Amino acid sequence: MQLLSNIDSKLYMFADQDDLWLPDKIQLSVEAYNLEYSKNPKKGIIVHTDISLVDSNLNVISNSRWNDIHLNPDNFKSYNCISICNYVQGSTMLFDNNIKLMSFPLQDYAIMHDWWIATRCLKNQGKIITIHQPTMLYRQHSSNVFGMKSNSNLTISAKFKRSWDSIIENIKFYKILQKDNYGSFFKFLWYKSYILMNRFVQS
Repeated sequence: MQLLSNIDSKLYMFADQDDLWLPDKIQLSVEAYNLEYSKNPKKGIIVHTDISLVDSNLNVISNSRWNDIHLNPDNFKSYNCISICNYVQGSTMLFDNNIKLMSFPLQDYAIMHDWWIATRCLKNQGKIITIHQPTMLYRQHSSNVFGMKSNSNLTISAKFKRSWDSIIENIKFYKILQKDNYGSFFKFLWYKSYILMNRFVQS
């Protein structure tokens, strides 16, 4: 975000150092942006895409992250949903200067740069455009700090501990959302359940 604050352009994209962009990533994103801009030239616009997961040697683990987690982004395009379940991954984003201006000043409770930018977009009536196609290979290393976690190999006691930790983390998460004027804890639980149920139905 500090780098973003020190440059000026019409369009911006973030690039993670260890991921591989597919050849049509920029073209697909710019074309989707231009189409939306022709209809809504005064609104801030974010374009984002699906990803394919690969290992350190670029062997494909999953062709579509969204299919794996049974998530259709088109079902959750509201501030209430995306605050809880941010599927707009920073390394797939293309956004314009209107979105950049919405994203500053950055607050100290911002969870991640992509979460912050996506929620600012929706809080300011911007548009999020989804491309249902992977445009990059997202590397998963054994030492990833941020990445896609799995419960499949955990013991029962470890799963219980993770569930308890999840409850504590959700309470902490809601306290962050309170700083963003999200609303009541009941509202948080309702949208959390809505997202989980929609993903369960798709599975």
